[in-house]
Amino acid sequence: KKTRLVALTGASNILGTRPNVKTIATIAHEHGALVWVDAVHLAPHAVVSMKDMGVDFLGCSSYKWFGPHAGVLAVKPQILQRISNDRLRPMQGYPHPDRFEFGTLPFEILKGITAAVDFIANIEALATGEKTRLSRRSRIVRSMTLVEQAERKLRKYAERKLSEIPEVVLHGSKASVRTPTIYFSVRGVPCRKVFSKLASRGVYVGAGHFYAMDASDHLGLGTDGAVRAGIMAYTSLDDIERLVGGVKAIARGD
Repeated sequence: KKTRLVALTGASNILGTRPNVKTIATIAHEHGALVWVDAVHLAPHAVVSMKDMGVDFLGCSSYKWFGPHAGVLAVKPQILQRISNDRLRPMQGYPHPDRFEFGTLPFEILKGITAAVDFIANIEALATGEKTRLSRRSRIVRSMTLVEQAERKLRKYAERKLSEIPEVVLHGSKASVRTPTIYFSVRGVPCRKVFSKLASRGVYVGAGHFYAMDASDHLGLGTDGAVRAGIMAYTSLDDIERLVGGVKAIARGD
């Protein structure tokens, strides 16, 4: 009853798990709590709607979706009006949301973010060669729907091919709806070594716990973590084949 704010992830950045945010938000609101969702790992891979999820705050990072390195926070206006923050005298009395900014806005970063949003809105047109006169929001939804379908297809193929390698252990969620994030280990080979060997083959993945230490511990991976291969809108079938080929070579000891 004393809970004021419920914060949760929109998607795990190592397992791809996507909790049922809408259900959690409904329960939280029934108990008078606000809901904050961290959509950093969700936004690049799915259509995101605060209204559909029923959340009050949504945060993400534009560098995750082709933009500059910046944090973005969306808040319901009526909630922002109720929040007071301590600022120095020059910022006192400033209207919302300006009073929550650091000061003079980084206009060059905002320009980059806008360009990234426009690029996402045009993905469908780039893929099909057909332009529409729909609103930017509608084009974003259509483009991200297309991206999600393509990423899911590649993720399933990659997981199937990797699972055929006896030395590979796939970690994490088995849910059909999740982000295209593949977290895996090669038995007997440290994840950093896998990462390095793949890089030497021109296959760029990550290795570690990616700040998800509790999840890594729960999987028995400790602070070393595992290898993370991510699929994005620009990932091709050839990229997946090169990943699988590289992992096969590492498993053979090449």
